[in-house]
Parts: sequence; C-alpha cells; structure tokens
Amino acid sequence: MVSILPLAHAYGAAFEFIYPITQGCHINFLTRTPSPKIILEAFGELKPKIVLSVPLIIEKIYKKNILEAINKPSVKLLLKLPIIDRRICNKINAKLTSIFGGEFHDGVRPFIDEVTIRRCFEAADKTGTAVPVIESVDSIRLLTPDGSRPLKRKDVKRVQTPQIFKRDVLIKGYSQPYKDVFTDDASVIEVSGTKITLIEGNKMNIKITTPDELLMASIVAEKWTQEN
Repeated sequence: MVSILPLAHAYGAAFEFIYPITQGCHINFLTRTPSPKIILEAFGELKPKIVLSVPLIIEKIYKKNILEAINKPSVKLLLKLPIIDRRICNKINAKLTSIFGGEFHDGVRPFIDEVTIRRCFEAADKTGTAVPVIESVDSIRLLTPDGSRPLKRKDVKRVQTPQIFKRDVLIKGYSQPYKDVFTDDASVIEVSGTKITLIEGNKMNIKITTPDELLMASIVAEKWTQEN
C-alpha cells in the first residue's frame, strides 16, 4: 500500500501504519507532499493493492486531472455528441480504474469480511449491481408535514458497503447531473434507471463516524484479535 495521509492524522496513523504493520503489509511512504501529481506517479509505479484516502485528496485528483480536461471548450463540445461522448467517458474511466482500481469500499467500515465481499462480486457479476444490507432492529418513523408516521421494520433495510457495480453501470450513473437525492453510489445508480440488487450484509460490518461507534469498534477489534 502507499501511505498518503499524514501520520499525525488519526485515520492515517491507525490504518496506514499501525494496522498494516500488524498484518504484515508492505507500506510505501511518500517522501514529498502528496500532491495529485506525486500521488498518481506513485500509484502508477507501485500499483498498490489497497488505497486509503480521504475525500479531499480524491477531489483534488479529480479537479486537477479530470475536470481541467473536460472543461476545455473542445472537449465540452465533443461530450455533447452521441457515441463520441461515451468513448470519452470510457477513456476517463479506464485511466482512473488503472490508477485506483474498480471496486470501492467505505474506509469507515474496517470490519468487512471475505464472505460479504465474495457475495457482492458474485451478485454484481450476475446482475451488474450488488449492495449489502442488514435488517433494521430499531423502530423507524418517517417525518411528514403534520408530524411523523411509523414504518414497518420489514420494509426497511440498513445499507452497507462495499457497493459493487459493473463499469458500464457506474459510468451511466455518474454521467448524470447531481441531484439532492444522491446519498451513496447505489442511489446514483438507481436514479439512472438501473435496478439495485440487495444482498445479505454483515452486522459486524459497522460504520465508524462518531466517538460512540469508535468505542464499539475497539471492542470488535479486540474480539477479532483474540479469535485470530
């Protein structure tokens, strides 16, 4: 893997240094400020199996290497032409895929298991999409103009990652203009007209975004360490 986050960053120290060492992972440290150019050069040379990042870094790479190119007047014109626009998008996708890979997983869910990953790929291979979900054990209420109303738990699922999509499905989804209903990759793909395949997730695949969840994660991590 390539370490691109500062070790003073809690996430970087935990998951780009301490945890990889415990797993025997080879870590490549950048010796210069991780600008988009330097990061892309490192990825191209080292071909890392795992890339951990934060949205800001990915956004910088997108703005520098993709947005500047597609904002050129000539490219804007070509993107309005049928068939040609698809070829341009395919080339952009191929370049990004060669650098980052083609499967994305939310870094705040570090307890993903091999069984769930395999299920996702098997489902996506058959239907083009795969989104892991688990049952909701909480009572759910939907806000309405005059208050709220209950929802049946059997009609609600809690969505997890990784969310896997075939390349053409992903390109079609992200060729749309932004909409405020987008909350994750699955919502983007669904709005584009593609049916989402739900598969069984894993309750232990928890999301860590708050101090309380971090406390729960430490308990899970300790259990994993004892079992392994």
